[in-house]
Amino acid sequence: MHTGTATYQNNNLKALFFKNGIQVNANIETMNGHDFISTSHTGVQWMGGMGCSGATWIPGEMTCIDLQDRTFRPDDVVRLDIIDISKDKVISRNFYRM
Repeated sequence: MHTGTATYQNNNLKALFFKNGIQVNANIETMNGHDFISTSHTGVQWMGGMGCSGATWIPGEMTCIDLQDRTFRPDDVVRLDIIDISKDKVISRNFYRM
């Protein structure tokens, strides 16, 4: 969920995932859902939602990401970083305990 105030270009955004503080091979190189290509080696089967459905990610929009390949197990701490590659800056960081 985009809880900030800025609008971002989805083509300039990528997502990195971490399990218990260690980066895993489940990266998304673009948050533009139309350009995202599902591949088994990334661990990401699909993504959807208003946040990735167009060219921009605006406040209030959500993106859903399916990581049901068992990359993450119960009690793992998952960290998701959304990075604006045009500025090489983390714009969102979220943690979730499985």
